[in-house]
Amino acid sequence: MKPAIHSADLMLIDNGARARHSDIIACTINGESTLRRYERKCKCKNKDKCKSAVIVLKADNPSYDPIVVTRADTFSIHGVVLEIVQRKLRWETLGLRAAAASPRIE
Repeated sequence: MKPAIHSADLMLIDNGARARHSDIIACTINGESTLRRYERKCKCKNKDKCKSAVIVLKADNPSYDPIVVTRADTFSIHGVVLEIVQRKLRWETLGLRAAAASPRIE
């Protein structure tokens, strides 16, 4: 799967929404913040309500391994990503335009 989120992209996150299977979520696991696809693995038909489901956090980028959330982990969901606004990284974002336009001081 091709990565959905790129450097400099903006996300609209609903911190009141309940995460559902395959949503992209903003979360913290063991003190590390991340954006991952939320998956509940179980044998039930209703993955969102299964009590024995295993939570797996998957990155769309294949360079990152999935994270299986266990009872030993400290895990919290901060919100569900509703929209991703893709932006191109611009020189102005890095502050390089102002530096290039300023007079040279010797």
